[in-house]
Amino acid sequence: MIGGFPAIIHGGPFANIAQGTNSIIATRMGLTLSDYVVTEAGFGFDLGAEKFFDIKCRTAGLNPSAVVLVATVRALKFHGGA
Repeated sequence: MIGGFPAIIHGGPFANIAQGTNSIIATRMGLTLSDYVVTEAGFGFDLGAEKFFDIKCRTAGLNPSAVVLVATVRALKFHGGA
């Protein structure tokens, strides 16, 4: 239980690396059993998120309602040329 609510946690075989995302089966199961499903799609947008959107969502016919992108001020300065 997380916060008093039941949770299904499925990491898949590669959940510990930057391009890891859970399986289509796990996402579909979560969608049938709950109102919200949260998928962590890796630590790098270039690997994890692109794999999630370009491969998993297209293959499964998923349309995410929201996306959370986490970035540090240091990374924004570095990649923004400041």
